[in-house]
Amino acid sequence: MTQDYAPLTDGEAEVPQASAYAYYIIPKEPKKRKQFGCGFCLVTLTLFLVGFILIPRAPFVYLDHLEISTENQSLGGELYGKFGFDNTNFYAVDWSNPAVNLYWLPHDEQLIVQSCHKSDTANAACAFYYRGMCAIPVGDFIGEDKAFTTDARSASERDLKLEQSPQEMACALNMLASYAKNGKQMLLSKGHVRAKADIVDFGKVGVSDTYYYMG
Repeated sequence: MTQDYAPLTDGEAEVPQASAYAYYIIPKEPKKRKQFGCGFCLVTLTLFLVGFILIPRAPFVYLDHLEISTENQSLGGELYGKFGFDNTNFYAVDWSNPAVNLYWLPHDEQLIVQSCHKSDTANAACAFYYRGMCAIPVGDFIGEDKAFTTDARSASERDLKLEQSPQEMACALNMLASYAKNGKQMLLSKGHVRAKADIVDFGKVGVSDTYYYMG
């Protein structure tokens, strides 16, 4: 017995259509993919934290206050500056070679003695003008001891003696006499300290311009 087959016409042919989902690969091991994703996030977070910790942050130096030693009464006492050293890094910073100048900023019409300005005019005592005020040198804070260290994320203090030339000493005595007569006297500190860590050399770190009132 035979069976007849009718030929299909062009309009009746059915062409199989590929599903769009055929182009996606369905993962067979989702657990491993999840572990890989977590590992990638952990590595990224670790790199971010390492970069945050190691990024250099400029340390900070400032003159906190002045102290007068009364050991040498014939010269009106010796001046010491107590300096603050702030380190916000996550590693220690070594300090060395402090070189900070101290200036007296007298009020208008205050008497400047001839031994201080050594000239025909008192303006000769001014090393420069700071915001319109005469800045008269009264000494330099120069560290005599070796380098010292401020630990990570901490602050430290250091006492530095004020070294003076004979003229600067005369100006300092002039300042002390003005303080005794007129009250508060304004001082200004300017200079730098060298700072260095194991992974970065900060070079010369400027001391913050600090106004200080004696009295």
